[in-house]
Amino acid sequence: MPDVTMQQMETFLTVADHMSFSDAARAMFISQPALSKAIIRLEEALETPLFVRSSRGVKMTPEGEYLYTQLRPLFEKIYKALRNTRDMRGAGSRALRIGFHTSYASYTGYEPVGDAIRRFESERPDTLVTEELYEFRELTNALVWGSVDMAVMAEYAARDLEGVVSRPLFELDLYVAAPPSHPLAAGSELDFAALSDERFVFITPSESRAKNNELERCEQLGFRPREVLYLPNFASVLAAVRAGRGLTMCAYTERPSRDGGLRFFKAPRMGQDLPRVVAAWRENDISNEAQALLDLLPQIETIE
Repeated sequence: MPDVTMQQMETFLTVADHMSFSDAARAMFISQPALSKAIIRLEEALETPLFVRSSRGVKMTPEGEYLYTQLRPLFEKIYKALRNTRDMRGAGSRALRIGFHTSYASYTGYEPVGDAIRRFESERPDTLVTEELYEFRELTNALVWGSVDMAVMAEYAARDLEGVVSRPLFELDLYVAAPPSHPLAAGSELDFAALSDERFVFITPSESRAKNNELERCEQLGFRPREVLYLPNFASVLAAVRAGRGLTMCAYTERPSRDGGLRFFKAPRMGQDLPRVVAAWRENDISNEAQALLDLLPQIETIE
C-alpha cells in the first residue's frame, strides 16, 4: 500500500477543487512551495503524475481525475463524521439523521436548507444532527431502510418509494456547465441550438425514466446531444467536464471554491417543468425532531 498521508490527500483535493496551486495554497494557509512539495510526494508515493503543469495553468491527468472522483465523496463523509464526533459529547440522547445527495456539498442553492438546519441546532442544542451524503440509489435505500430520518432529494427519486411521503422544498433552475476553454463558453451567453453537436455528461440514473427526463429537457431547450456519457457520481461528472470530455446540465452554479473555473449558463425555462427538491420521510414514522425541522424548511419556490 502506498505511504500516503491524510494531509497529502487533502492537499490534492484542494488543488483539484481550485485548479490552481497558488489559490489552493492560500485556501490552506500554507506556502506554495510547501503545497507543491506535498503534491510531489503524493505523486512519488503513487508512482504516477496527478497534475499537468504548464504556462496556461493546471490540469488533472486521467489518474488524477480518477483519484479525485473517489476521494471527494469520501472526504465529505469524513468531515461530517469528525464534526459529529466532536458534537456528540455535548448532545443529549435525541438525534436527527438527514440524508442528502452528494451535490449538497457543492450547490449554493441548498443554502436555505442549511440555514434551516443551523437554526434547528441553535433552538435544540440537545439534539445531535448528522448530515450524511449519499449517491442517488444509496440515498433512497437509506430512507426506506431507516438509516436516515429524513432525506432531501430529487422529487422523481422519492415519488415511487413505497411507504414514503414528501413535501416540495424548492425548484431547481438549470444551468449548462462548460470548461472556459470550450469555444461555446467564450461569450457572455450560450447558443443552446449549437449544443446538438456536443457530448453531454450526466450522473448514471437509477431508473430509465430519469434518463429520458434528461434528454427531454435538452429537447425542450432546442437541442439533442450528439452523444451522452453517464458516470457514477457528481464528482465524476464535474471532473469529466473540467477535462473537456463533454458538457453537463445541472442545477445552480457551484460554490466558487469548487467549480474549478467552469462557466455556468442559465437555461431558459421554455415552459418546461423544473426539477424539484423535496423533503421525504417514511409515512407514519416521522420523529418529533424531524417534524420540527420540517416546519423550518423552505416552502416551494424557485431559487435564482
